[in-house]
This record gives sequence, structure tokens and C-alpha cells, in this order.
Amino acid sequence: MNPIQMSPTLLPPPPPTVADELLETFINVNVYGTGSFEYITDDGMRTQLKNAWLAVTLTESWGFIKQKIESFTWSTHPRVSAIYAKMEELGYYGHSGASFGNIMREIQFIALYGEQEYIKHAQLSGYCREIC
Repeated sequence: MNPIQMSPTLLPPPPPTVADELLETFINVNVYGTGSFEYITDDGMRTQLKNAWLAVTLTESWGFIKQKIESFTWSTHPRVSAIYAKMEELGYYGHSGASFGNIMREIQFIALYGEQEYIKHAQLSGYCREIC
């Protein structure tokens, strides 16, 4: 075979470097926050947000959450089930279908617009301290 006609060998992408991983972490923290929600005044809401944020993070579902999801409450998607299971594994068993759907919409807002916009949303919704 003529060397010019040879197809190139496809190599796998190189593994991420420490710098790549730090950059990804930095980007995610700046967009999704740290998951502490210290600005939320209602203890129950803060607990639910922290639990859902951690479940979405640990199941690596931030990209999935950005998608158009008709209903979290009635979803049969395996990723939604995995998030719910992780929430329970992390110790939160208090969700009804409605509260699960509600808290996932809050997390979806963060996924779509970032935590800084979420803080503004929380202020307007009345469950954020005056100075966020």
C-alpha cells in the first residue's frame, strides 16, 4: 500500500492533566457553586438543596439536568432514578413526588443559569437572606 493512501491511526485522547481537572473543578464551582447554600434561610429548603446538589454532583448529572425534562416527578429515565437513589443514599428520605420535582427544578435552574443567578432567584422567591 502506498504510504499516502494509508489511513491515519486513531489514538485515544490523552488522559486529563492535573491542570485540566483543576480547571474543570474551578469552572464547576463558579457555575454550580459549592453546594453549601448558606444564603438560604429555611433550614428544610437548605437541607433539600444541599442533598440534591450533592446527588447531582456525585451522579455526574449536571449536563443531564440541563436538558428539557418534562417531569422529574413522573420520569422513568434511569438518570432521574439514579439521582433519587443517591439522595436517599445520602440520607434524605423526606421527598414526596411534588417536593422531589420542586427541588429538582431548583437544581435545574442552577444547572442552566449558575449559582449567582440562582441567588437572585432565591431573593425574589423570598427564601434567601436579604444580603446574598
